[in-house]
Amino acid sequence: LVLQQPSDKVGLELYDVTIGTPPKSTVAIRRVLSNNRLLQEGMVLVGYSSAAEVVQRVRSGPYPISLTFRNLAAAGDAIA
Repeated sequence: LVLQQPSDKVGLELYDVTIGTPPKSTVAIRRVLSNNRLLQEGMVLVGYSSAAEVVQRVRSGPYPISLTFRNLAAAGDAIA
């Protein structure tokens, strides 16, 4: 997902989550508010440790901003 300018909307509700061993703080999608079929609830945002950090980056730039999401469950990392 690439934001080209400040007026671009992400359409996601993000939240902070801790995953892995050792524990690591990261950001995940709580809810998809747009019609983006490539993004799903629970996907993890690569390169950010808090949702506040993402919001600050979107507010201050610089643009373009590339946001990379990973589906850890699809990679076999799901906990049964």
